Amino acid sequence: AALKDIVKCLPDKEATGRQGMLFSATIAPHVEKFAHLVLNKQYKFISTIPKGEANNHERVPQLLVTVPSFHNVAPALVSAIRSEMKLVGKENFKAIVFAPTGSLADWYQHILASLGDLPEVMVLHSKLSQGKRTNTTEAFRKSTSSILVATDVVARGMDFPNVSNVFQAGLPADKESYIHRLGRTARAGKEGRAFFIVTESEAFFPKFTLKEINFQSSEIDYLSSVAEVEKAAVKFENKGKVYQAWLGYYKNYLKQMRWDVEQLVDEGNQFAFKALMSPEVPGIPKNTIGKMGLKGVRGLNVVANFEKPPRGGGGGRGGGGGAGRGGSNNA
Repeated sequence: AALKDIVKCLPDKEATGRQGMLFSATIAPHVEKFAHLVLNKQYKFISTIPKGEANNHERVPQLLVTVPSFHNVAPALVSAIRSEMKLVGKENFKAIVFAPTGSLADWYQHILASLGDLPEVMVLHSKLSQGKRTNTTEAFRKSTSSILVATDVVARGMDFPNVSNVFQAGLPADKESYIHRLGRTARAGKEGRAFFIVTESEAFFPKFTLKEINFQSSEIDYLSSVAEVEKAAVKFENKGKVYQAWLGYYKNYLKQMRWDVEQLVDEGNQFAFKALMSPEVPGIPKNTIGKMGLKGVRGLNVVANFEKPPRGGGGGRGGGGGAGRGGSNNA
């Protein structure tokens, strides 16, 4: 709808004979429909992909790892990264790890950076300042061996040379997002490999949404990484943000996972205890719970709403950042 509104502001193409050009990395059906709105009826289609060349998702080896529960994902990611790094060599290992949200990206970056045997681990998502994003993007682009943990901000339109591996930890938004993420590797004639790590509750996605993908099932020894991950998790400070982000993201998949909101909260609490190593259920402000559509759900730790400090700074209840039990986790 927004694109149609923009097109309406352009001079009439029949009356003015204006020239229109449309560029897209991929030509999905919805892009084709939009092309008819922007271009003349006799527009010429030019593809930069050699005829007969297979798409990335048809030629990149894609390994599927299915773990029992959400607290197993981080250990599986660590084991998969180490396995691939050993395969290609640390000096040639340049990987992107995709996470569902910015807070989860921060979480995975903390875990990976705490291990000590991996290349430099960076993080990139929309919650960072523009300056930080620009610097991180350039650093990863120039790097020969590093790991970038990111959200979909780098899934499209970003060219990072020599990415040897792509890891997806958790569900992407849809099939197109999965394929665009995959497209960050095996570019410009290079080889690449990919891992998709899901829990048993998320198994519907590779089975049905990605049914055309030829996955290779992979048995990763995630148990060997549990102790290291748990040790790193204890030191992670923003547990409440990750917990809240996890609840918010997976609430979108209740129907597909055959959960109700109470099971969502129960699974989220188990994630908090067993993955984040939180000593209690992280607190969520009352008004935030309402906005998330979780009001009245058993198992949540409801804390007082944050209050903005009065104009002019400082004082006031909540001005220092604390707001009831667990409030410090939800900045």
